Amino acid sequence: MQTLRLGAWVVAGVFGTSLLAGTVSAGAAEKVRWVPGVEAAKKEAAKGKKLVMVDFYTDWCGYCKKLDKETYPDPAVVKELKANYVSVKLNAEKEGANLAKRFNVTGYPTILFLTSGGKEVTRIPGYMPPAGFAKALREVRAKSK
Repeated sequence: MQTLRLGAWVVAGVFGTSLLAGTVSAGAAEKVRWVPGVEAAKKEAAKGKKLVMVDFYTDWCGYCKKLDKETYPDPAVVKELKANYVSVKLNAEKEGANLAKRFNVTGYPTILFLTSGGKEVTRIPGYMPPAGFAKALREVRAKSK
């Protein structure tokens, strides 16, 4: 009889762990979807009536890495970006150098917000923590309407 009870506890434990693991993976945090290139982002933004967010960064920029680690994974930031923006990440010293020069980007990170036609709406110079960034995203969206 004790073997049966022990077996039941083992089965319940395995089943419970499986359920817990399923819940964790199903509820895994969403991430920002980065589109490769501004032209593709502008086309997608036009179709979805969204703005383009361009994150200019460099490999050596500490605050750029902090933005990636702390701000972009935040659920409120991800939700706002997914709903209202098409996001692009460009290294200002490599593939994004010409665009950074065109928009006079000189500090990093610099986050540019563009219409689907490529006109600058506004920019955020420097790092911003998650709550402030999510609020700024809502304000940019409201300002652009």
